[in-house]
Amino acid sequence: MINIFISILELIINLILMTSFLNIKLINRQKVHWLLIYVAANIVIIPLLNLQPSELIVFSLQTAIMVIPTYFYLQCTVKEFILGMLLNYSLVILIQLPASIIFPIILPNMNYEEMSVIGSLYTIIVELVIRKFADLHRIYNFLFGVKKTGTFIAANIFSLLVIISLYFKVYPNSYAENLIFIIVSIIIVVTMNLIMSNQLVKITHQRKQIEAYNMYLPVLEEVISGLRERQHSYTNEIQAIIGLMYTHKDYGSLTDAMNKMINHSTYDSIPDYLTKLNMYMVSGFLYQKQQYAASMGRTIHFSFETYELHSSVPEYDLVDFFGILLDNAIEAVGPGDTVFVSVKSKDNTISFTTRNRGYVLSQSDYTNFFMNGYSKKPECSINKKHSGLGLYHLRNMVINHYHGEITLWNEGTDILFEIRL
Repeated sequence: MINIFISILELIINLILMTSFLNIKLINRQKVHWLLIYVAANIVIIPLLNLQPSELIVFSLQTAIMVIPTYFYLQCTVKEFILGMLLNYSLVILIQLPASIIFPIILPNMNYEEMSVIGSLYTIIVELVIRKFADLHRIYNFLFGVKKTGTFIAANIFSLLVIISLYFKVYPNSYAENLIFIIVSIIIVVTMNLIMSNQLVKITHQRKQIEAYNMYLPVLEEVISGLRERQHSYTNEIQAIIGLMYTHKDYGSLTDAMNKMINHSTYDSIPDYLTKLNMYMVSGFLYQKQQYAASMGRTIHFSFETYELHSSVPEYDLVDFFGILLDNAIEAVGPGDTVFVSVKSKDNTISFTTRNRGYVLSQSDYTNFFMNGYSKKPECSINKKHSGLGLYHLRNMVINHYHGEITLWNEGTDILFEIRL
């Protein structure tokens, strides 16, 4: 009978944390029959365990009895259930670890069943305190909401805790004696996770860099190819000009012929930044944006204080940030308008400023411009349906991720954005 009571306490332990992690009501009256099924399963199966099957079989049966009714009671997705169980199991082990060492010392004469009851009651009390004062659902979202690294680390730690739990299920009287085993195992797993996480960050960085280079370097290759073609053309034109000296004997006719040839020259200047800027990916991207704006009837005028740009931010993220500001400016103006861009670099920081024709900003604009979904663009603007997302992403990355600065202000009716990072 005491084993059934212990099993019910274990169910309560799981539900308290699982419902908190997944932001689910603790008491679900419509699904209470699954709890009754859990109790009935324990009443039927626990007496069978007295036949003394192997400890692994006992652990597997007890796990199945626990998992299946709990899953249907919670009414969550399989992914949410697995991740919730992961966090639940990890936190329960951490809660019980001190007790598993201290209780046998202060209560040496207590048997295993009595110790399990006391340990379970202790765990329930600690869980209720944690549930009251900690936002466990926020922790769940932090680990599994966006970043896959958190899932990776937590999954490995969970695997370790399951191994430890299984070990102590098989050898329940060896808690204190195996403290060194626990500590060493945790150190090994955490170290491995840190190493592998660092490698994942490096791989992600390199993958993004390669993708960005594949996207923008072809633009430079096209420009270089055009320069080579122009070089042949220029050589021919120079030879033709030299030839005029032999066909026109007087100064007046020679001058007229040379002016006529120069006026009909195929010379077409390219932006200085394409050949001078030290960041090739950025230069290729800016040229692509300039060409895109021209195709939409807009003009981008770049002004570089220096062509030596230095920043701790990777080039692929700089391209992303500059693109958001340029897209925002291009979409805000009409055909025939010009967007002015100023680029500076000092003390390992890049300052990128856009200026475009607009309106006098209100206090509401200053407050909400970088809010998710906020937009003042007219319905006819390019990509109007996607408006309000780019600046929100820009502010989050520049300020929160790279600890840079972003500024919005008016000069007359012109709107200026500046990022420094």
